[in-house]
Amino acid sequence: MRQGQRNLAAEFRGLGQLLVQATKDTTTVVENVHREIIGGPALLGRPLLPFVKLPVGIVYGTIRGITGRSARDLIPHWRSSSRYFRASVTC
Repeated sequence: MRQGQRNLAAEFRGLGQLLVQATKDTTTVVENVHREIIGGPALLGRPLLPFVKLPVGIVYGTIRGITGRSARDLIPHWRSSSRYFRASVTC
């Protein structure tokens, strides 16, 4: 590849990895917020938290698992599709 050209396949792979990580991190933040809200008031010692941890963990763990599995399934296809992006773009 000549200087000044972009490798589109590598850029798409990087974008995909960035989106997967952002989805996982956002899921973790939302999970923590839901635990805080549903767990009950801190003033009362968060009485519902023990009952909330398991179902919330299962739901958001599943979301993170599906996201990771999708990424593992897609990234090899992106690598094999790099032949479609051989014509690099000049910046």
